[in-house]
Amino acid sequence: MWQWLVDRSTDMWQWLFGTNSDMWHWLVGNCSDMCQWMVDRSTDMWQWLFGNSSDMWQWMIVYSSDLWQWLVGNCSDMRLWLVDNSSDMWQWLVDRSNDMWQWLVGNSSDMWQ
Repeated sequence: MWQWLVDRSTDMWQWLFGTNSDMWHWLVGNCSDMCQWMVDRSTDMWQWLFGNSSDMWQWMIVYSSDLWQWLVGNCSDMRLWLVDNSSDMWQWLVDRSNDMWQWLVGNSSDMWQ
């Protein structure tokens, strides 16, 4: 991997510096357009936020009790599920850890290259 990086670093550096001036020209040429676009839309976005803020607040107030109720109602079920399945999940991890370790050991020399 190290060799691969060293071999390609010159190409990447060349690409960055070779295209750097083009990107710089593009940014300078389009900067005013992008700034203008943001200014043109900022009023609309601000208007949208203030126009819809009361609706969003209302929605949160209406649904917050339902969400809270759902969490409280399902909390014990979720806890039971975790307790019931924790041994299976642990077993799954133990079963696969050996395979993963084997894979890492088998492929580490390739990755290091």
